Amino acid sequence: MSSIEQIREQILDAAYECYLEAPTSERMHTLIAERAGISRPTVYKYVGDQESIRQALMSREAMRYVAALEPVFAQRLPLRAHFRELVVFTVVYLRGNPLFQVMLKAAPEVVARGLTVDLAPVLQLGSSVAEPMLLRLHPEISEPRVPLQMVIEWGVRISLSLLTTPSPYTDLDTPETISAHVAALFDIIGPPTPT
Repeated sequence: MSSIEQIREQILDAAYECYLEAPTSERMHTLIAERAGISRPTVYKYVGDQESIRQALMSREAMRYVAALEPVFAQRLPLRAHFRELVVFTVVYLRGNPLFQVMLKAAPEVVARGLTVDLAPVLQLGSSVAEPMLLRLHPEISEPRVPLQMVIEWGVRISLSLLTTPSPYTDLDTPETISAHVAALFDIIGPPTPT
């Protein structure tokens, strides 16, 4: 890792801790600089303004999520089961992610914008990671009836909906209940048709 990357990581590590402690502070650059043991101008130089810091943190968290997905993709499952497991994993992972939870509570408008209006980069990242993995595991879908990007987009949208919107009809607090909920959706759709 270069010295520039090390400084950037040091800043992002400090920013992560600062957001956990004071997610809406107007003194975020000062807090980050103090925690990282560097000057405020250095924070601006290597990461940028407050929005750039937020974006950099979210990108880093997204890459951590992608790395954590590997065991899900290592399973040999039918495509529908993989879809269900990816949704369950995503919901459970984000419910357990301290930064996401703090931001959801302290700055819901920022999270809401990131999960709605600004969702395209998340969808693109998800597709760029999941599509090659799914094709590797399921070569039979190399020419699917529905583009894989669309399948992945629906997986992201379902995950975000389950994550942010409580169900008035069922308890979705455990991986088992989330899995059963998603499986019920497939029951409505019907059995898979041959490709």
